[in-house]
Amino acid sequence: MNTAIAKRRARWWNRVRRSWWGYVFVSPWVFLYLIFGLYPLLLSFFLTFFTYSFPNPANQTFVGVGNWIQGITDPLFWKSVGNIGVNQVIFIGLKNGLGLLFAVLLSRIGFGARILRTIYFLPVITS
Repeated sequence: MNTAIAKRRARWWNRVRRSWWGYVFVSPWVFLYLIFGLYPLLLSFFLTFFTYSFPNPANQTFVGVGNWIQGITDPLFWKSVGNIGVNQVIFIGLKNGLGLLFAVLLSRIGFGARILRTIYFLPVITS
């Protein structure tokens, strides 16, 4: 009589124990991301609901969504958003277009291609 033995899934702790070096190597990055990335983002969002002054941080007044309403109704805010949008469209398009052009040119050059690739990628490698 043949009976099939079903594979049992490893328990959560056994899976973690087998791959704990991965968690060890990733944990400094996660820790630094939480400190320098997520904490300032959440703090700045929290401070948008207060009148906050850097010279006198103890003097905060809760204004609710008043800062948000003031920003949305300000024409200078929308002009800034438009300028940022135009700036990003132009520079992202220019950067990607030039990168594609250089990639095509470097791939088609036969003579001296290694030297040109070295000259092109040297600033990226050294910085």
